[in-house]
Amino acid sequence: MSQQATIPLVFDEPEFWYKIDVDYEEARELVQTGEDEGGSTSEGDPQSETDGQEEDSEGPESFEGALLEVFIRRKKRVIEDKHDSISEFKQRVLTADDDNARRLLNEVYVEYIWIQNQEGEVFESDADHLTELDLVDDEENLVQETINNEFDLLWPGQPTIGKEVDDGEIVARRYLQTKPVVVRKYEESFEVRGRQSDRKKVVTRLRSDDDLQERQPEPAEEPIVGKVENLLVEDNEEFRVVGVDFAESELPENSRLRVKNERSIYRDIHSLRNENLVSFDGISEVNKLYLKDIRHGGKFRVELTHGVDGVEFELKTNHKLDEQRSRFKQGFTAVTGIEFEKIYEYGSQDEEYLFNRILAERGTAYENYYEELSDEVQDVLEGNVGATGNALVSTEVEEFKTCSHCSEKNSASESECVECGAEDFSESVEETVVEVNNTSVATYIQNRLDDISPAHPKRDFSGWEVGDREMANRKIVETSFSLTDSEGRRTTSSYQEVDVVPHGNHPRPGTVNDYLLQCIYVTYGQSASADDEGYGRLPLYDIITADNLDALVGNALHNAIVGVKDRLISKASEAHEEAGEYYGLVDELGPMHENKDELEEIYDPSNDSYFEKHLFYLLKRLYSQTERWGRIGEREADGVLIVPEEDPSDYYVATYDAKLSHREDGYDLGSEEEDQATRYILTEDEREAIENKTGDNGLSAHLLISQNFDGNDFSRIAGHVQENILAYTDGEAPDQKLVFMEFRAVVELYELLNEYWWALRDARIRGKFDSYVIDELNDEQTEDGESFVHFDSDSVANVRENLIGRLDRYDRDQLEYYPE
Repeated sequence: MSQQATIPLVFDEPEFWYKIDVDYEEARELVQTGEDEGGSTSEGDPQSETDGQEEDSEGPESFEGALLEVFIRRKKRVIEDKHDSISEFKQRVLTADDDNARRLLNEVYVEYIWIQNQEGEVFESDADHLTELDLVDDEENLVQETINNEFDLLWPGQPTIGKEVDDGEIVARRYLQTKPVVVRKYEESFEVRGRQSDRKKVVTRLRSDDDLQERQPEPAEEPIVGKVENLLVEDNEEFRVVGVDFAESELPENSRLRVKNERSIYRDIHSLRNENLVSFDGISEVNKLYLKDIRHGGKFRVELTHGVDGVEFELKTNHKLDEQRSRFKQGFTAVTGIEFEKIYEYGSQDEEYLFNRILAERGTAYENYYEELSDEVQDVLEGNVGATGNALVSTEVEEFKTCSHCSEKNSASESECVECGAEDFSESVEETVVEVNNTSVATYIQNRLDDISPAHPKRDFSGWEVGDREMANRKIVETSFSLTDSEGRRTTSSYQEVDVVPHGNHPRPGTVNDYLLQCIYVTYGQSASADDEGYGRLPLYDIITADNLDALVGNALHNAIVGVKDRLISKASEAHEEAGEYYGLVDELGPMHENKDELEEIYDPSNDSYFEKHLFYLLKRLYSQTERWGRIGEREADGVLIVPEEDPSDYYVATYDAKLSHREDGYDLGSEEEDQATRYILTEDEREAIENKTGDNGLSAHLLISQNFDGNDFSRIAGHVQENILAYTDGEAPDQKLVFMEFRAVVELYELLNEYWWALRDARIRGKFDSYVIDELNDEQTEDGESFVHFDSDSVANVRENLIGRLDRYDRDQLEYYPE
């Protein structure tokens, strides 16, 4: 009993333990589990002693010991750095008076939080001593807790955080919904560390304090490009470079690149440089360095932060003692000559990087670096060359002030913060506001493209035309041309349209992907390092400065044409997966109208654009010249299906409409659909677009495509459409057919394509396959005196049978691959 009386009272306070991340109930369960296991093996079990030694040789013998066990987890490095051993620390806590026990536990906890986090902001103060630092006003939602002369904890309290506050101190945090921010005090400064989300409020508060000054990195003018290069190609005795992240590479799409190898990456970097895949012409390409300390062990990450004023090297590492961090920094500087807490200015070799920082509408970048751009680049940006018309960039000086509560920038005339409504602001400051005129950018691109002739080693471009139109309320450039591919023994020609879209500081327009348009993105500003897989890419900087723009544009056009195929394969695969799931439910559940709730979780008639997109992706995967129409506000079909005939100059061309319904009697094909079908068959609106693609200005048919037809409607609809056409044409019978196409048949045709892809690569087989499909699309039947085509699963079965019969004429090794 005497020993129990010496146990500090803190062990009877659950609130204290929850506050330092110890689950009080978990500790209690540890003791109870130990007692239960002890009881179950105590009566004559010869294994009990052995098992206890193997499973938990240092298991807690008391509740106090269990609390300490849970607390010590992951903190051994801190404890061993401050105390002789873990057991010595436990003993000191158990035998200390209550105040000292709390102090010992809090000191370990705060240092553990300290080393867990990356280095934070440092603030300097004019105060003589910072041991009693007062950072919190009474009205602020922060609680400050002094641990000792070296450390304070700041708890960013929020109404949603489960906590209890007693006399200005956090006493409970049962749900562990927040983490404290640690303040470490030095002689004339202090550093703030913690999770970014928790630290943000504290740092914002400190920055608004006129008595504190945030320490900023010192500017350094010496060039460091060579130092970074040497670091990546030469071994040293302090550490080994095991990884590097490049913001972009010299790969065809300028993709980001990460090179990592635990042994080292020097030989890999050498090979990449020899292949001209990475460049050290500037430092803007390097984002992160991964290093291993050879002398003392441990891994470290150094990030290069590319700011307006230059590049800063920052050590980003968690779970390292300050001694380890300091030792690594000293070694890094000794080997490289590069110092932390400094900003190294960019050299002239980073002109493209500075160009894009300015076009990202960063005022400070404009102020500091505009004059460093070449005259050639400045003339374009200022509109002083014939191709621009107007300036691409304009500037003006405006006054701003920063909200003291949320850090939002506000116009100097605002009395309340537009973001949070607060009325406390910093002093107003003048800033240069940069605005990019994206219309002028598009005009410049259009004029430059109008003066070139694209070139590519594997493709010939002719009939090069350049124009413009609007997409998503912005001007874009449209190009059209005839493309001739010569590969193997086959030469193919096709009409192509590729949109050239200024990307800049805006999101990509959804139209490009929804309609699977062939597209080149012109990148600048915030989009300079955007991932453009599946598209062509032209940096605006290259359009201005390139010596051979013909080749750059030719390569971008090639990538746009190839890229849309890659995007299509992915989109069609997703559509097939969804359609397969849909028909799996149909086959399993039975009649559609009785199970529409389940079916509409996939295809919902109230949002039929999803179904329309999937239909389009499947049709376009089958026939790549297929287009999606159905633009909002336009009276046009949902799309056009274009199937090449065996004669290369002829095409089967059909407009189509998608019809989605789960009604008992099928899709309601009423007079509105009849009028639409008549209009699409007779209209001349799309003739020019079709003629450009096919050379043929005549429609073959109009397709109604649905997953829920009532076959009894077919003859009625066909008859009414026929009557409408005769009325509009003064009795002239139409050449076009009306086709009712089952969506399931489209899915099955796609599956047939995938099943026999190896054979359909041969132009002879593909040509026959297409002719079999056209035969089925032309196979009219007559009911009640009315003619129409019903393309269904039987139609696909006929195509399959004919295809297999054709393949039987060849040995597989006779089939030759002709690239698309």
